[in-house]
Amino acid sequence: MFAILTHSLPIVARFGATLRNMARNNPDWGKHLIASVGKNIDFRRTALGLSAQAVADRTAELGHPISRSTVAGISSTNRASKLSVADWLVIAAALDCAPIDLLIGGTPGGEVEVIPGRVMPAARARGWVDGTIAPPWGHAGTPWASLSFVLGEYIGAIQDAAISRAERDDLEETGASRADLHAADRRLARSVERIEATGALGAKVAAAIGLEWQPVENLGAFTRGISLFDGIEDGED
Repeated sequence: MFAILTHSLPIVARFGATLRNMARNNPDWGKHLIASVGKNIDFRRTALGLSAQAVADRTAELGHPISRSTVAGISSTNRASKLSVADWLVIAAALDCAPIDLLIGGTPGGEVEVIPGRVMPAARARGWVDGTIAPPWGHAGTPWASLSFVLGEYIGAIQDAAISRAERDDLEETGASRADLHAADRRLARSVERIEATGALGAKVAAAIGLEWQPVENLGAFTRGISLFDGIEDGED
């Protein structure tokens, strides 16, 4: 659970700065952003069968107690647009999910207004937050990623997907709950999305320096060649 917090440290500064700077200029956007996070919290805790009090109890166990009324009230657009980074991270840990799931949420095909007036597909918004995708409003010449960095991210995404698949199989074999299996499926889906996103970014970076991005000819064929990926696209035999 605490690994989630460590992995998310690079995201924390961006999230906190975004809320502080943008909410001043567009308070309605900031309020709706907090409400969106609240709805993602509600969706996650409902999927886990947890009450607001149960989530509050978990935050206390994690060392940063958040009241039941705060947990229950975050999704209200009438609430003051305030959500500390500390609360965001600890609630994510209490709900056993990645903090970005609460920030972005939604389905891969959904859209997110990441800053006032800037709407992005949810998958690309995730990439912007974790630094693997350059935003369309970035300044010209900003070195968002080198080819070696993107390649490292691509390989890391493949490794994460392999680990996620193995963990999911272990849960199924041990008769884990439906909620745990659903969470594992989501982690696996995020890994596959990251493979696709970093692959697309790699192609752009390579083209910019006159190279061709061909780490694999076909993602499906490649993943089927790794035993841990068996069934990821075609289903179990």
